Amino acid sequence: MTAPGEEAGSSVRTNAVEKTYPAQALLFQKGEKAEFFYLLKEGRVELFSPGDPETQIALLGPGDSFGEQAILFGGVRSLSARALAPVVCVEMQADALRELLEGQPGILKPVIESLLLQLY
Repeated sequence: MTAPGEEAGSSVRTNAVEKTYPAQALLFQKGEKAEFFYLLKEGRVELFSPGDPETQIALLGPGDSFGEQAILFGGVRSLSARALAPVVCVEMQADALRELLEGQPGILKPVIESLLLQLY
């Protein structure tokens, strides 16, 4: 019998893709449909609000996750994300992430906490 945590880990590995972005590449832009959730493995990513001038909201490093809007049906990016150096991310498609969360409700708590922390 597989433990719930093992099932979740297996699902993440099956539905996650490792991608590399060069420095200054945009991972996503404000207003786009949120199709992926990201876990940053290497490099630094800047979350910013585009405009004149741009407003930097957060600097992320290895171990940080972002793109939580992908969990929500019809989620839209509220910020843009840019690689500040070469970046390696694990990307998970929104549909696969929602399926994982529905099948493993116990992992929802840290995701909700992450979303709430962004409000403050």
